[in-house]
Amino acid sequence: MKHLKKFEDLSHLDLLAQENEIRNKREELHRQELETASKSKQGQYLSKLAADKNTREIGNAMVDDRKKIVDRVIDGLVKDGNNNPGYQSFKEELLAFLDEFPKE
Repeated sequence: MKHLKKFEDLSHLDLLAQENEIRNKREELHRQELETASKSKQGQYLSKLAADKNTREIGNAMVDDRKKIVDRVIDGLVKDGNNNPGYQSFKEELLAFLDEFPKE
């Protein structure tokens, strides 16, 4: 029992200082663990991210082409429905336009 201090020997300020020191050590250990985890994961997913970006860009190009087609078809249908001059042969123009795009 020599290693135990008597209650009278302990002061409140010493107790608070010990708690603060323990808290700081725990926070430092947690920060170090986060740093080691981030260093081990660093650069691990770059190839996957690059591949995902490429697939999105290819997909966006296809979507843009389809939007152009839809816009032209809607525009042609509206003008054909309004009997605007020059849109009386809408079906032939539409087929010629669709032949410009590659078939999937």
